[in-house]
Amino acid sequence: MVTTRSHASVPPAAAAAAAGLAELAALLDREAVAAEQLVAVLLEQRGAVAANQPEAVNATVDAIGRILLALTEARERRAALNLEIAGEREVPLDRLVERLGVPLSREFVEARVRLRRAAEDVTREATINRAVLGRTLQAGQAWLQALFSTAFDPTPGYRADDRSEPGTPGVLFDRSA
Repeated sequence: MVTTRSHASVPPAAAAAAAGLAELAALLDREAVAAEQLVAVLLEQRGAVAANQPEAVNATVDAIGRILLALTEARERRAALNLEIAGEREVPLDRLVERLGVPLSREFVEARVRLRRAAEDVTREATINRAVLGRTLQAGQAWLQALFSTAFDPTPGYRADDRSEPGTPGVLFDRSA
């Protein structure tokens, strides 16, 4: 069996680290896809609020919940893989080179950048949605307050000083008779 010098010179630990980084890159890429889906749902939610479509808003809330659950599970898988390849669950991605002693692959670097950008987009869109939903809630509360503020008003019709004198034209009902 003939082996090339490049394969023979790669220590088993470095090969395992490189394989772990490849798997980690795939996980990061899947997290980035989920984060990008979250951005799309947040935009959809904002559109549903603007169009006054409560059913669509509720659907986006459900979709956001599902995506957040998927992101939580992906983060757990990433932490387990970090523990396996770097000895720690919470290793910052930019410190993996120090931990593993192998250069990062182009795929890993691209997946990390994609995830970072997607996370920044999620943060921006979630902040905007939080403000929009807060203003919508305040407007709804103000509308309800205005609607029900006269419910207990003892004089919902004309006040006593608005009435004409009895017997003058324009009086529909004469209470003195």
